[in-house]
Order: sequence, then structure tokens, then C-alpha cells
Amino acid sequence: MNQSTKTIKGISKGKRKALQIVELLKVEGIEAITEHRFAAELVGGTGKGLRQRLKDANLKDWRFDIAILDHKIAIELDGAVFTSGRHSRGLGVISDMDKINAATVNGWNVLRFTHTHHKHSEIVKMVKCLTDDITNGTNELD
Repeated sequence: MNQSTKTIKGISKGKRKALQIVELLKVEGIEAITEHRFAAELVGGTGKGLRQRLKDANLKDWRFDIAILDHKIAIELDGAVFTSGRHSRGLGVISDMDKINAATVNGWNVLRFTHTHHKHSEIVKMVKCLTDDITNGTNELD
């Protein structure tokens, strides 16, 4: 098992990062969840017949790493981009594009980050700016 797939106490590094960001957002008064199944929501929710409904809509059972449902903001935390991980290989890139495009067409604002791209505080600052923009029509990164 390589370093990127190891888990500590049963939680992957990516999931831990997502949970940490959700907690920081909560401090800012922003309610967020992890692993939101947005494509399932687009076809009537989870439950019986989900696979067929997704297939009929040309969607997959995509999930956002973090979702702020009130503002339709998604945060994707891409890992292993420098080690030939899923997000940097051909089919993974295409799948990510399909996911992001489906989300955008359905009204979601999607922010993408790598594990080295931004500190947690910077992610929270960007999200706060975007939620303020959506709520108030203002957007300034001070």
C-alpha cells in the first residue's frame, strides 16, 4: 500500500482534509457536508432505480468532496496530481471534466484544489467570498 492510499484510524488523508475544512467553514457560519451525491439528487435522489436513472440521464454517481447546499458551492480536493494519480491521468481528467461540467450546467459553482494548492484558511476565505457574492452580490478578496 502506498502513502496516498494509507489511512490513519480508518479515515483517508483526503477525507480528513475535507472534514477539517468543513469544521473551519462552520466557524465562519457556513454549513457544509462531505460526500454529497449531487448527480443522484439531479435524478430524484437515492433509492430504488438510481443506477438506471443516472444512466438514462447520462450521469454517474458523482459526489462532491465538500458541498455547501444553501449556495450550491462544491469544493473538490484533488489528490495525487503529481504522482500519476487519478486526477492527472487521461480518463480521470475526462471524468473530472464531465463531473464539473454537469455540476456547472445544473447551477453549481465548483472550486478545485490540490493538496498543495492552498492552505485550509485560504480555501475558507475563497468560499466565504463566494458565499458573500451569492448572498449579497459582492465579491472582494481582501
